[in-house]
Amino acid sequence: MRKTVLTLLGVGVAMTSCGNSQSSAIPYDDTIAMGDDTLVTEEVVEESPATGDTPQITTISLVNEEPETNVAIGINLFCEPLSKSGGSAQSMGISNKLFRQMQSIKSDAALNSSLIADGFQCITKKQKHDYDESIDDYVDYMVATYMRSTLDGNITVSVDYDGITINFPTAAMKQAFMKSIEESKSKGCIYQSNEAYWVGVRITQSGNTVELIPCGG
Repeated sequence: MRKTVLTLLGVGVAMTSCGNSQSSAIPYDDTIAMGDDTLVTEEVVEESPATGDTPQITTISLVNEEPETNVAIGINLFCEPLSKSGGSAQSMGISNKLFRQMQSIKSDAALNSSLIADGFQCITKKQKHDYDESIDDYVDYMVATYMRSTLDGNITVSVDYDGITINFPTAAMKQAFMKSIEESKSKGCIYQSNEAYWVGVRITQSGNTVELIPCGG
C-alpha cells in the first residue's frame, strides 16, 4: 500500500473588492500574499503487503519560493493613447495630429486590470458619485489603493478623481519610471502640450513620488 498525504501550511487567498481574487475558507495570511516562502510537507507511507512490516514514513519538506521582484514599472501601465478615450479630435478642440499623439490616463476598469495583471494587490477600492463644479455635472470615479512588493520595499499606487499618485521605495526605481516616460516621448507620445493644455496628462515628481494628473475638463 502507498498513501501520500500533502499538508499545505499558511496559504490563503485574499478577499478583496477588486474582482480578481477568489474567496477561501483558509484564513488570509498577509505575509504569504506578499511573496514569502510556502512550506509543503509530504508524508509518504509505504507498507510491504507480503511481510506486514511496520510502515516506513519518510517526510520531505519542499520550499516553493515566490521571490519578490524589482522589475521596473513604466508609464504604459497607467496611460494609453487619447484616441482610446472614445472622444474625437473635434470634440476636444485639438488637431487630428495631436489627437493621435497624445496620451491619457486609462479608464478605471482598464487601470485596475492593468495593475492586477502586473502583480499589484488591490488593498482598497470603492466607486464614488460626486458633483464636479468645473463641469457642472455629477461624475462617477474610482478611489483605490494598490501595492506591489519588491526587494527594496513596496510600490504603492493611489487612485482618485484628481489622478494617480505613485510612491516608490527608492530613487532608482522612481528614475526608471521617469526614463520610461522619456522613451515614450521619443516615440512621439505627448503627455501634456502647451497647444492643448486642457487634455492629456500632467506629470509631476517630488522625492520618490510621481503624480499623473489628468488635464481634461
